[in-house]
Amino acid sequence: MRAALDPSVRDNEAGPSELPVTTTSACPLCERPSAGPFVEVEALPVHVGVLWRTQGAAADAPRGPMHMHLCAGCGYVWNAAFDPGLVDYEQDYDNALHGSALFRTFESATVEHLVDRYDLHGRTIVEIGCGDGRFLGLLCEAGGNRGVGFEPGYRPERWSEAASQRVEVLAEPYTADHPRRGADLVAARQVLEHMNDPVEFLRTIRRGIGDRATALYVDVPNGGELLGELATWDLMYEHCGSWVEPALRTASAAAGFAVTDVRSAHSGQFLVLEAEPAPVKEPDGGPVAPEAAPGGSPTTPTTVARS
Repeated sequence: MRAALDPSVRDNEAGPSELPVTTTSACPLCERPSAGPFVEVEALPVHVGVLWRTQGAAADAPRGPMHMHLCAGCGYVWNAAFDPGLVDYEQDYDNALHGSALFRTFESATVEHLVDRYDLHGRTIVEIGCGDGRFLGLLCEAGGNRGVGFEPGYRPERWSEAASQRVEVLAEPYTADHPRRGADLVAARQVLEHMNDPVEFLRTIRRGIGDRATALYVDVPNGGELLGELATWDLMYEHCGSWVEPALRTASAAAGFAVTDVRSAHSGQFLVLEAEPAPVKEPDGGPVAPEAAPGGSPTTPTTVARS
């Protein structure tokens, strides 16, 4: 569902051998050479969000290699053997977390924080990888906002009861020139860890924002928990990258964003990034301020709520 937003997965129907495979031993974010893999698994089940309908289908579930590298510079962890052609998010895939009361508490707190911090009242919100539209619906109801969700694998029968009439989900990818890309906030929740080229994904968002004063909200699984707690059960083929704070800052800066906050959330399980467009340099070297959003100003937050 999430990584279907990566064009290499979404738009190419070729078999796994015909798709580009990540084999680089240099960090995809800062290009620092790797010392080599620290984890190697040759046949890891590819999907964690698919409930197979028969024992035979489960036994025959696709598997792929995982060769995890750690960047000594920015701390990014990536699967150098990741093959996007093995991943299919358009089947019976469901990774929704809101069955958990604890997660719903985090979700509600996030909605309240974003509405307050960015004055999201009567605004437009874009969510990339919106799933069933639940979170986007909560954001729109909380502030009387209008939401546009991008979810290439969207299935109307899975529409969340929490997704309001203020939300429209487009079963297509977000692109930098999409006519519905304009927003006061762009959110990408539990998406970045699925991206084979995360910097290019963020650059696509940055190009789509243009000169608007649009805020960016991203959350990802906390790679520090994975490494610090040796949480090997969190090693998933779908997660071709694992994130810590320096890596998030490195990727965001490379994509043209100025980070306003990075924090842990949801009892340390997630990392949250908030950012705004960095000023674009004129040929003479002077900065160009982003255009103010309707009813707003180029300066985004004035307060930061931490978990």
